[in-house]
Amino acid sequence: MDNDPLNILDEAATQPANPPQQNDALANQERQKEFLENKRGESYKKHIHYIMLVFMYIVAVLFSIMVIIRVYDFVAPETPCWRWLSERQDHDLERIVFSGIILSFASKYFKKYNIVD
Repeated sequence: MDNDPLNILDEAATQPANPPQQNDALANQERQKEFLENKRGESYKKHIHYIMLVFMYIVAVLFSIMVIIRVYDFVAPETPCWRWLSERQDHDLERIVFSGIILSFASKYFKKYNIVD
């Protein structure tokens, strides 16, 4: 009868609860400290996330502007007042735009096949 679960529960219910000891206070302090550190870490991650979002939007807008300028310069008539980019500027803009496109495709490929973390 000593191993009967109901008797064990009855005995535990009739015994007085142990008063909180100093170890419990230390454990509570450690749990609170860990909670605050996790909360601080989450706050830091959230700020970095918002900064990266703003950065990505700025890059997307700049990239779109460069593409629009490149297309406009390509489609515009030959007269100097419609085309303001020199041959060198046109080449540099084209290099920037297409290297960005190639790098984005390469990064997607590397992430898809776990080549780079």
